[in-house]
Amino acid sequence: MTIRNVRAIYVATALVSFKALVLFVLLNLGIYAVYGVKNAIVQSRAERRPESRNSLFEYYGAELMQEAHPGLAIDQIKDLLKGTNPPRRFEYEPFTQFRERPRRGHYINIEESGFRVIGEQGPWPPDPNHFNVFVFGGSSAFGDSVADRQTIPSYLQESLRSAPLERTPCVYNFGRGSYFSSQERALFESLLIEGHVPDMAVFIDGANEFVHREGRPALTKLFMKSLSRRQDPRPNLCSQFLDKMPLSWAVKSVWSRVERLRLNREAPRDMHAPPEHKTDADLDSEIASVLRRYLNNKKMIEVIADGYGTQPVFFWQPMAIYKHDLKYQLFYDETKTDEWRGALMTFIEKGYPEMAKIVEHTPLGDNFIWGADLHAHARKLLYVDRFHYNPGFSKGIAHFIYTTLQARDLLPQLDQTASTGG
Repeated sequence: MTIRNVRAIYVATALVSFKALVLFVLLNLGIYAVYGVKNAIVQSRAERRPESRNSLFEYYGAELMQEAHPGLAIDQIKDLLKGTNPPRRFEYEPFTQFRERPRRGHYINIEESGFRVIGEQGPWPPDPNHFNVFVFGGSSAFGDSVADRQTIPSYLQESLRSAPLERTPCVYNFGRGSYFSSQERALFESLLIEGHVPDMAVFIDGANEFVHREGRPALTKLFMKSLSRRQDPRPNLCSQFLDKMPLSWAVKSVWSRVERLRLNREAPRDMHAPPEHKTDADLDSEIASVLRRYLNNKKMIEVIADGYGTQPVFFWQPMAIYKHDLKYQLFYDETKTDEWRGALMTFIEKGYPEMAKIVEHTPLGDNFIWGADLHAHARKLLYVDRFHYNPGFSKGIAHFIYTTLQARDLLPQLDQTASTGG
C-alpha cells in the first residue's frame, strides 16, 4: 500500500468521523430544542388545565358533581378537586412508604409536619396544656374532595369544643390517601418516637383494609420496580457523559414508553391491580386474613398507646355498598365500574358482614366504634364520589364519634364549673 493510499484512507476516515461528530452535535441540539418546546407546552397546559384527564368531572359529569357540591360553582369544584388530587400527590416518607405532599391552596392545605389543616387549627408541636387528638386513616379521614373545614377531623374538633372539657381540644388530621391500618400504626409510632404524644388517637378504617388485601402499601410495586432496575455499579466518565446527552434522553424516553406499555399489559394499575378470579373459599380466606390483620394492628396500637398514656379509639367506617339504599348513592353506576372497583365492591360487600359478625360475637372493647351502618336509614346523597363523604355526612360521622366517646366515658373529666355555670 502506497503512502498516497494511506493518506486517502486517512482523509476519508477523518471526513466521515467529522461529519458523524457534526451530525451527533446537531442531533443533540435538535433534540434539546424539541424537549425545551415540549416542556414549555406541557407546563402551559398544566397551568391552564383545572383538572387532570382522569378527573371526577370526566368520570361522573358536571351535573352530578354540582349536586354533590351544592353552593359551589363549576370552577370552584374543579379547583377543589385539583387541590385534593394534584399530579404529584405523594412524596416519600420513611417507614410509612409515602405521605401527602405539603401544599397550599384555597381548599386544601397540608403542613410540612404531615397533617392536613382543619378549621381553627391548633399549634404544632402540640401544646401539652391542650387536649390533643390525632386522627389517622385513609382518604376518607383525609377528606378527599372536600375543603379543610369540611373533614371529619375538623368537625370532630367542633364537637369536642362544644363540651365543657378541662383543656381545649385540638385535633390534627393525619388522614392520608390510600392508608390502611398497618401504615397508620407505623405513622403513630413515628410520631411517638419524635415526641408528639397525643391524649387520644382516633383510627378510621374499613374500606382500605380490603383495598390492600395483601397488606402492602399502595406504592410497593413502584418501589420494587425502581430497586430492581439494572444499574452499572461503577459508571465510568464516558457513560456519565453520554447519559447527559439529549440523544440519551430520547432513547431512554422511547424505552420507558415501551416498558410502560408492557407493564400496563401485565398490571393495569400499580396501586390497585385487579385481583385474580377467586373461588368462594379463596375469597372467604382472604377476607378472614384481612380482618385478622386489622385486629392484630388494633391490638398492637392499644399496647403501644397504653405505654404512652394515649387513649386509642377505633372507628369502622361506613361504605355505601353496605346497608345503604344505593338509589341515593348517585355515584354508584355499574356501567362505570372497572375491574378493580368491581373487585373492591365485592370484597366490601362480603367483608363488612364478616366484620359485623366479629363485632357481635367478640368483645372489641369500648374503644371500638361500629359505624358501618350509620347511613342505613338515610334518604339523601351522602357522598362526593363512590367512596368519600360529603360535608354533611362527614359532620354526622364526627358527631357520632363524639357522642359515643362521651357515652362511654372516654373523654377526660368534664369541667363541672363550666357545665353548672358557676
